[in-house]
Amino acid sequence: MLSLLLIPFACSTESAVQTADASLTTPIVHTASTTDKNPTPLTTATPDTVVSIEDWQGTIATQAQLNMAIVEADGKYHTWMEGRSGTLRTEPKNSFWLEQGGISTNTGKGQLHMEIDGHSYYTAAPLTKVTIATKLEKPPKNTSGLTISLEMTSKGKYITSLTKKDARNIRLASSVQKPSRSAILQIQNPQKSLGEPTPILSKTALGLIKSTSKIPETAKALPVVASKAEQINKWNIELKGIFGNIANVGWSTMVNLDADEFVETLLCTPTPKGKTCFVYDEVNAVGRYYDSGFKWDGKVAPVLFGIDKKIYVYHSSPLKKGAVHKILQFDGSGYNSTQL
Repeated sequence: MLSLLLIPFACSTESAVQTADASLTTPIVHTASTTDKNPTPLTTATPDTVVSIEDWQGTIATQAQLNMAIVEADGKYHTWMEGRSGTLRTEPKNSFWLEQGGISTNTGKGQLHMEIDGHSYYTAAPLTKVTIATKLEKPPKNTSGLTISLEMTSKGKYITSLTKKDARNIRLASSVQKPSRSAILQIQNPQKSLGEPTPILSKTALGLIKSTSKIPETAKALPVVASKAEQINKWNIELKGIFGNIANVGWSTMVNLDADEFVETLLCTPTPKGKTCFVYDEVNAVGRYYDSGFKWDGKVAPVLFGIDKKIYVYHSSPLKKGAVHKILQFDGSGYNSTQL
């Protein structure tokens, strides 16, 4: 049986909207137990799950304020974000603070940006140079209701968890060395930051798409609009800078997904993790490659369709038995796909 010893932990916490007054040396001790026999989870995050950067995705969170917890242990940052599932591990020297809330990591010549609400996108050049370390040095007061607890197993390992009254704990880290620093941040999560979201399709329409592998009869299929050769060449240069020479746009179409003046492009390319598709958009004159979540096989192209003048993208990724069906749309703060 695994036994745990509760020990003091010098834990610092942060709120992105509070005045700095928390001490880095204030000991915080919390038990991992709860009097509720059926405690509710803190969020949709899965406890004790560590995911890779490339696979780190989840449902887009729409709460007005989201929480983020960071623990430094065994030479890595262990990060949990309320709008995402699992815990992310990154190297401190390659962990940067994303202004709107989240983490950025250098990838090739560019960066991967993971927003706290669940959006992920790449840029061809670094967008931020502010290190996560700056968020751990002088964190302000934490008023989130969340706390970080530290326990020791009978084998001498340190277990760091995120706790809240009457809620299941979320394990942040299991480490050989005692964690050195930590922080809890509260991040404002404004909706419609990039425009008016495309309405979510009805359950009936989504069920029909999944069962028939076709768009609804009431939808209008949209044609593929070829991109200019010079634009494709630009994307290839940028994508190779991010992913290496394996990147090469194999399919693309221009489409105005967010109904603004700039026309986005849906483009598909091989990457080191496999073939996938991105939505290319420009925000404040900076190009962003939003991860669509599609598993493109190089053969089955995404299908664009419109309903009530709103545009959606359907993609079916074949499996040995059946297929994975996804719908992509603009949600007001970026682009994401939903698996049917």
